[in-house]
Amino acid sequence: MIIVSLYRTFQSFIKLHTLEDGFATSRSGEGWGYSASYIPTANGMFFVDERKPAQNQISLTCEFEDRAGYAAAVRYADEADTMLEYDCGAAGKFYRKVRYLKATPKTMKLGRIRATLVFDALSPYFQSETWATPEAVENPSHTFDAGGDLPGRLEVLFFPYTANNSVTIAAIGGVSDVLGSCTLTGPFTSADVIKYSSVPGNCYILVGDTPATDNIDITNDNYFDVPRAANLTIRITSGQAEATITYFKFFKEIP
Repeated sequence: MIIVSLYRTFQSFIKLHTLEDGFATSRSGEGWGYSASYIPTANGMFFVDERKPAQNQISLTCEFEDRAGYAAAVRYADEADTMLEYDCGAAGKFYRKVRYLKATPKTMKLGRIRATLVFDALSPYFQSETWATPEAVENPSHTFDAGGDLPGRLEVLFFPYTANNSVTIAAIGGVSDVLGSCTLTGPFTSADVIKYSSVPGNCYILVGDTPATDNIDITNDNYFDVPRAANLTIRITSGQAEATITYFKFFKEIP
């Protein structure tokens, strides 16, 4: 059984499996698919001209104890950064970024409300894994279980303990195969806080809260994909630093 919740960051959510918050009785429009165009050739044959991911429109039919509960769910769904959380039991929790479109309420017996909430999907399903250094270490690195069906992306936050003329964030497969990297060309001081994200729809490179336009090495792909790898190591070449690294795995389907 998959339990669905409306979710936002900092563990804020509405669990859609109680009448108080709303009980999701059915869902539709999920999964993963493509849209494609074709070029006809002789003898009734076709070649694929273009194939790209198709955007899902997800519908959740829910029952609420009263109109107040329904109204609260709609207000929550309509706020920024809303996600759907799918609790798949032993397989873990998966998330999907969505944008609220509309609701169609209908009053039932005893004043209950049945409503279909409609969302546009803004991402595939995903999971994330976060690792942080317990203290300042030389060139922080961590090995993740890459997994997923699609290339992964990163969020990185680190605090240099020493001045440095350049910082490199790299994905290493196996022993030394560089799968992707981004180099920032400083100089950076021990007071700088460097923030990096290659997550689609939320890409940034900041020094403090200032965009790091002048620090980017234009010969690098700043927001690189992380291909699936049996042993994936994220390494920050920065000298002594504290760091937090979050790796996002993207999936076409959930178990």
